Amino acid sequence: MRAARGFAWLVGGLTLLAAGVYVLRYLYFWEWHRALITGLLFVGAEVAVATALVLRKLSAVDRNPSRRPQAPDPVVLARIRQAAPRRDHFAWLTRHDGELGVFITLLLGGGIIVSGLAWVVEKVAGNTAAPAMEHDLASRLSTIAFPSGGLVPDDGELLAQEGPYAEDEQLRLLLGPRSRR
Repeated sequence: MRAARGFAWLVGGLTLLAAGVYVLRYLYFWEWHRALITGLLFVGAEVAVATALVLRKLSAVDRNPSRRPQAPDPVVLARIRQAAPRRDHFAWLTRHDGELGVFITLLLGGGIIVSGLAWVVEKVAGNTAAPAMEHDLASRLSTIAFPSGGLVPDDGELLAQEGPYAEDEQLRLLLGPRSRR
């Protein structure tokens, strides 16, 4: 266990040292992206080492028997209780002249209720408005729909291809290629 702790301290210290050196090196050579990444590694290692030091100090304080909590002196305890301010936990509910009372709990509760009502309205509107909107869209699209018989030319259109306008490019484009029966 002691060897593992020593190894962890060694790795943390070396990481801190190497990351610090590389941050300075990358800054010297103007390699900003690499400096940012190694700076993050440096900060991470620094936080890890600082946390380990604080935890080590706290465990040392906890292990010290002279630091164990003892029964408090009743005179000191009475003096502390006497000096404690009287607290009114619901002071925000009392009305003061000239001040606007903002009830945080009422605002939060009202927000939850309004959000729930908005969700219900959205669901009802989505379920009732969607069929009407689909019906309206279908009726508007019917004006540009394909003809009921399809795009197959009838006999009159086929005769127009062979008539006096046979060389008309726009008519040929409109009627499509000549079909043979």
